[in-house]
Amino acid sequence: TLFNEPILNELGFDQKAAVEMMAYLTGLGLISNLVAGKLATRKRIGILLGVGLLALTFALALFPSIRSTMQLRLYGAVMGFVGGIVTVVHFSVWGQFFGRAEIGRIQGVAQVLTVLASAIGPTCVAWFADQRHSHLPAYYGFALLTLFASILSFLMPLPIEKIEARAVLR
Repeated sequence: TLFNEPILNELGFDQKAAVEMMAYLTGLGLISNLVAGKLATRKRIGILLGVGLLALTFALALFPSIRSTMQLRLYGAVMGFVGGIVTVVHFSVWGQFFGRAEIGRIQGVAQVLTVLASAIGPTCVAWFADQRHSHLPAYYGFALLTLFASILSFLMPLPIEKIEARAVLR
């Protein structure tokens, strides 16, 4: 969203379309927060994140080919939906994965890494804009990375389940 207007201008949209897309993103994000919060149990959190990241993969891969206002609205809705899921997972996963004893330290490190990752994305988009004279190629790379993260989310066992399984075996 940092380069929202220039990127949408590159696709042929004006400032009004950018504001409208952000409204869809925000509205669906709030609704998604509520739904994801209800679904975010320990047994479902990997699946929840995997579904969100898979939706993000498709949104990122298709973004450069958006041409209509309806497609842009759908993109904003998907991005809001995914943002709601990722927000809930980010703030609830640490206690579920590792227990509550060190939750402050774990969330502190996670927040720092989140800020660093948030700086890398716009830097990559700006680099593509400088090198390729287009922001859009970066989205294909982001889609591949997100697909990989989605697959890992579906396959990754929860650490706390491993600990509980070992305790049962003893």
